[in-house]
Amino acid sequence: MAQYEIKRAKRWELQQREAIEARASQVQELHSLAQDKLQSAKTLHKEAVSRIKESNQETLNVTRKVREMKEKDLQDRIDAVLELKANQDAVHDKVATQAAKYQRKVAEAKARLDNEKEAMVAQGINPYEEFRSREFELEARRREKRMQRRVEDNKAALANKLLAEESVARRENIKIKKNKVRMT
Repeated sequence: MAQYEIKRAKRWELQQREAIEARASQVQELHSLAQDKLQSAKTLHKEAVSRIKESNQETLNVTRKVREMKEKDLQDRIDAVLELKANQDAVHDKVATQAAKYQRKVAEAKARLDNEKEAMVAQGINPYEEFRSREFELEARRREKRMQRRVEDNKAALANKLLAEESVARRENIKIKKNKVRMT
């Protein structure tokens, strides 16, 4: 029995050694596979870092361009607002100058009218009647000009009508003459 036990122990030892060698081989394969994976991961990590750097650089470039465009647009808007303000100021100044001139002319006309009234009163003439007669004369002259324009317009219209009628009559005479010549 002792021999049986020895054989069994040797067999068990051999099985254990084979198992240890198989396990060592398996560990060696796993270690080799892990090394390959680690090397692959390092390579891919470098590529990923490179792509991220490129992507970040592109993002920075696009961001810079967008910021420059926004700044340019903002500057254009600022310039447009400043130009508008300058134009408004210029128009305001022009209107104020024209209004002042108009007020000055109105004041001068009123002063002339007042001076003329005083001169008429000093001469013993009724200013109301005088100005009223001037208004009537002015209105009469305007009416006369309107009537002359209407007369001229009527003359022109009549002349055009006569020319048209004469043209129609001439065409009819030509047709009549042609018909006579054909009949003969």
